[in-house]
Amino acid sequence: MKLANKNIGICIPELPENKQPLLEQINKLSSKYKNTIFPIIDNYKLYLRNKDYRNYLEKIELISSKKILNSLTLAENLGKKNILDIILILPCSENIIPKLSYNIYNTPTMKILKYQMVNDKPSVLAIDASDGLSSNAENIGKLLNRKNYYFIPFKQTNPITKPYTISFEYSYILKTLEYAINKEQIQPILLSL
Repeated sequence: MKLANKNIGICIPELPENKQPLLEQINKLSSKYKNTIFPIIDNYKLYLRNKDYRNYLEKIELISSKKILNSLTLAENLGKKNILDIILILPCSENIIPKLSYNIYNTPTMKILKYQMVNDKPSVLAIDASDGLSSNAENIGKLLNRKNYYFIPFKQTNPITKPYTISFEYSYILKTLEYAINKEQIQPILLSL
């Protein structure tokens, strides 16, 4: 398997509302593919205040068998070691897309991403943005054109009531990682409804 026995950074800039699918993907990567998972989470201290999120963070650590990297220093130390084969940024929201586009490295996720770029290694983006087809469309276009960025296929979530919102498909995560580890973009990137 192309994706087996790799060091994978799972960057979580914002904890998703629907937490179960992410836990399932981390579990598959860890158990089925025997990968070493490094969870990197922004806003960690903020999430610790909420009991539900705290339990969720504990589950991530349990599944990955790794402590969550939650500071710029920890992320930078990991990045300097150059041991991550690939990273997944999930979700890559309207707050993260402009930072990627303009190279703003002010969070643990962005710091890891910086070292992925320096080390010429792939990064997979799970786009989930309410302004993906409006104010952030230009930024997404820039990222589509950059080396070492790979996209989980995405689509409009509801073109009638939310015409600018786009979101990635969870079912494509593993396949996208398999392609990206070989520096290939899975196709199609844009899915139909």
